[in-house]
Amino acid sequence: MQQKKTFFTGIIVYSLMLMQCSGQNNYPPEMDKLVADAPLVIKAKIILLHTATTDETDMSNTGVVVVSEVIDAPEAFRNIAGQQVTVRFANINKVNVGDEKIFFTDPYWIGASLGVTEKASLGRSDNLFESKDMATLIKQARMKQDDEKLRRVLKESKITVTGKVVRITRPDAPPMIGSEHDPEWREAEIQIEETLKGKADGQTIKVLFSASKDVMFFDAPKFKQGDDGIFIIQQTDQQTIRLMKNENMLIEPSAFIRGRERVNHIKTLL
Repeated sequence: MQQKKTFFTGIIVYSLMLMQCSGQNNYPPEMDKLVADAPLVIKAKIILLHTATTDETDMSNTGVVVVSEVIDAPEAFRNIAGQQVTVRFANINKVNVGDEKIFFTDPYWIGASLGVTEKASLGRSDNLFESKDMATLIKQARMKQDDEKLRRVLKESKITVTGKVVRITRPDAPPMIGSEHDPEWREAEIQIEETLKGKADGQTIKVLFSASKDVMFFDAPKFKQGDDGIFIIQQTDQQTIRLMKNENMLIEPSAFIRGRERVNHIKTLL
């Protein structure tokens, strides 16, 4: 009886492996290029050329589309189906009124109306246009991109730890002179639970972070006491070390991962 059980278990495991390999083989390599730098993916029909719903004056390469489906989008743009959107075409000479396309875009005008730049597109003649798995393929492409970026950040990191912020302080240092982009440095003291890369001196580590809402630092992690997760700590530049007396910095947007759910994934990337 035990032999039968082992035999059938082996069949199930083998079948699952085949399914996984099949899914990977069906992933079209062009998805990586289509999704790159395109946070907003829509299916839309071109209704006007050389015009715009935005207030811009140069309309030589723009047109207006009606969105029929939002395939992938940041939270702010998930409800734009049915709306008219201005598109800056990659090449306006290759599109016509009435064309329906899947546009891979990057928003450049956000206000009463939305304007997007076409990074890539698929027409009806493309095999992927009618794919029912488009949303899944885009998700796979984004996961690949996230992992590639995370690998780079991890490779360039000085120390990577899991832990919790136990204290926030303002460094005792002179104000920055000669720059309009003041990072408004703060120090987060992190209670270390596990060290994933590098070596920390002691059970805690102090890390510089930017509290500024300036455009240069807007996306940098802003810490508060109690923040818990994975901290990918970078080497501070020499000028900042001289001013702040701290060799540890964390300003890369993807260098803080809230929670511990991705610890094993981070270990595999390392």
